[in-house]
Amino acid sequence: MAKLTLSFRSKTINAYFFETGQSISIGRNEDNDITIDSLAIAPVHVTLIFKQSGAVIEPENETTIVYVNEKVITSTELQHGDSITIGKHTLLYSDEKPAIEMNQSDEGDSDFADVSSILFGRKIQLGNLQVLSGSKAGHVIQLSKSQVRIGKSNASEVEFLRCNDGYYFSATRERHTGSVRLNNEPVHKQTLKIADGDYLKIDNTELLFFEE
Repeated sequence: MAKLTLSFRSKTINAYFFETGQSISIGRNEDNDITIDSLAIAPVHVTLIFKQSGAVIEPENETTIVYVNEKVITSTELQHGDSITIGKHTLLYSDEKPAIEMNQSDEGDSDFADVSSILFGRKIQLGNLQVLSGSKAGHVIQLSKSQVRIGKSNASEVEFLRCNDGYYFSATRERHTGSVRLNNEPVHKQTLKIADGDYLKIDNTELLFFEE
C-alpha cells in the first residue's frame, strides 16, 4: 500500500492511501483524487500511477511545475521517502510496511489500548485518531471515553483525556527519549492540549487527531 501525506508549512493536513494499479490526479479541481485548494495549484497539476515496483509521477503539462526532492521533474519513479512539492504544498510518498500491531477494545484486554471511563462535564466534539502508518493505516479510533491509554508493555504508552474544554495528551511512558511526538516536537512528562489536525507519532506509528 502506498501513502501520500499532504502538508502545508510543515503541518500535516491529511494522508491518502492507494493500492497497486490505481491511477490518480492531484489538482485544484474538486474532481481530482486529491484536491488542494490553492491558486498556486493548476486545476489538474500532476498524475500518479501506482505500480508493483513503485509510483510514477508526471506533471499534467509543461506549465505545471513539480519538484521531487527539490528538483524539477518531467516524469520519474518515486522511491520511499521522496518529497513532492507542488505550489506551496508538500506530499511525502511512502511505501507502507507493517508497523506495530494496533487494535482497540473497551474491555481493555487488547495489547493496544487500556480504556477506562470517568465522569466528564458538558458535551464536546468527539475526538478521533486516524492511523497513518503500519498495518492499520486508514483505521479510525474514536476517543469516546473520558480516559484512553494506548500502548504495549515493551513500547511507549500515551494517554488521552477528554475534558470540558477539549482533549489533552500526555506520554506516560517513553520507549526512548523523543519516541513520542506532537507536531514533530518531543513530548515528555507534560500534558498538552491537542487540536483538530494535530499530528502525533508514537514510536513508529503516525496518527492524525481530528474532531467531528
